[in-house]
Amino acid sequence: MNEQSNITQVGTIECAIRRFAETGLVPPDVVPRPISRAILEDGPRKIVLLDGARGTYAFKHNPAAAKSGEFAKEAKRLARLGGYLQATPAFGVVEVVWVDPEGEAMATRFDPSPTARDALATAQTEEARREVFARGGRWLSALHRATEKKTDRINLDWIGEHVARLRHHKSTAVRPHAAPDLLDRMTAVILVDAAALKGVEVPSVQGHGDFHGGNLLFAQDRTIALDCTSGRRSNPLFDIADYLIDLDLRCNPEEDDIGASGIDEDHLLAFLDGFGPTSPREILDRVIRITMFLKFCKITLLAFAGDPVVRRRFLAQQNRLTHVLLPGENVTGSKPFSPIRPSRMRSPNAP
Repeated sequence: MNEQSNITQVGTIECAIRRFAETGLVPPDVVPRPISRAILEDGPRKIVLLDGARGTYAFKHNPAAAKSGEFAKEAKRLARLGGYLQATPAFGVVEVVWVDPEGEAMATRFDPSPTARDALATAQTEEARREVFARGGRWLSALHRATEKKTDRINLDWIGEHVARLRHHKSTAVRPHAAPDLLDRMTAVILVDAAALKGVEVPSVQGHGDFHGGNLLFAQDRTIALDCTSGRRSNPLFDIADYLIDLDLRCNPEEDDIGASGIDEDHLLAFLDGFGPTSPREILDRVIRITMFLKFCKITLLAFAGDPVVRRRFLAQQNRLTHVLLPGENVTGSKPFSPIRPSRMRSPNAP
């Protein structure tokens, strides 16, 4: 097999890197380095760092993406979001430098800046913690304000059927929930929330789609978003809920600090200070509760039994949801606001 055949062979990350090296951005013999914040190290999906003369690149590889067109779609979404944010240079998205013609890989310019999760984990004061929430609000506001074109109406009639499928699924891949009785009691309350929101008018905006603290970089003079693969026009409140839930569950607030949303009120208000005007608080509180509940629903018995990180996340979500949906119950007998990882004092922790 000649050298050109080796380069065009598909299915391995080594061959995909060699195709990227043809651009001249990295040498043909580049040695991949691990990336500490990577979350794609599962099975065939990989993300590594590649060093070149003009910088370092984050290199994503997934052989299954050739069929789905995953990386071409992500590059288009990032370009679209970057275009929306051109008028606000303090906010941006990661720069795509190459999309594999074979469809298996993508390279973006690597920025070593801390993620929002990192910033929260190292914050030493309440003021610094609040700034993490406010800064996320400012980035999201820039995107939403630039793309708000029309309105939509909330309809969450699908929730009851969705929970029932998760609750009673019998396949080996999707086992029933780890706490089915508790899930049933929570569902009854959530359906009241969903009914109260039906028909409520909200803006229709371009969303990030996976807006959590690991997908936002705090560079010195810019805030940069990553992984916009799920971005689409949608209800803006769900992006808000995703960011608040991801970061606030890593903290250890006192009981009196938790509002009706299930989020520390100081953190929620800090986010809104950055984001600006949005829907009335009662509507936002309901959306946050529903979003946290749906994340809780996805934790199957199989995942709960097999992954200690999932068990910690389960406990954090269970305790918050029990507090706001089923007041008076303490199903675990533990502090109602345990973080994803135990913390000292009220200091948040990295994932």
